[in-house]
Amino acid sequence: MKLNQVKSGAVLSYLLIICSSLYGFLITPYIIGRLGDAEYGVYKSIAALAGSVMVLDVGLGNTVMRYIAKYRAANEEYKISEFVSMSIIQAVLLCIVIALVSFVIILLVPYTYANTFTQLQIKKAQYLFIVFSFNMLLHVFDGILSGVITGHNQFVFSNSVKLLRIFIRAIATVVLLQITDNSLFMVLMDTALVLLFMAVEFVYIQRKFPIKIQRIR
Repeated sequence: MKLNQVKSGAVLSYLLIICSSLYGFLITPYIIGRLGDAEYGVYKSIAALAGSVMVLDVGLGNTVMRYIAKYRAANEEYKISEFVSMSIIQAVLLCIVIALVSFVIILLVPYTYANTFTQLQIKKAQYLFIVFSFNMLLHVFDGILSGVITGHNQFVFSNSVKLLRIFIRAIATVVLLQITDNSLFMVLMDTALVLLFMAVEFVYIQRKFPIKIQRIR
């Protein structure tokens, strides 16, 4: 069964790479066409800025995956609940740091883009970064959920969720941009999708694995 998980997971990983590439190749030109160069420029500039802040994540999700796999291999599964609890505390601390850095960046946006954006675009950029910041906070906890699942060798489910997210995001993007050319709604849509799939992962973990959040003494 573990071998099937690895084989199927590997196939899905390659499929995930292909679908991600196709998404960028097919959907990105559509987004540019619907938003226009100016709106898309603001959106991509702020998305890149948010991406640079995301390095503060320090790979917490990968750490969770690695240690859970290590505990399972050593038949020390009783340590998993405590480790996940500790990781959640680390995630909260990371989110506080990300929130503080994001707050400073939001204040600096008008000065950073004073010679590049109009006043209206600067306001849009600030709103975009606020939503991107919330997405970054969700990403930290989403990394823990994904780490728990892949640490238990559930590669098929993990990669299937990622594939489904790409398909739904592509469809939702096309439909949304038929209704509005506001990039802010695109970022809000991404937030809604992240919350949706985090809920799916959380329910899967609750039903599949005996992990209980503990108080760290």
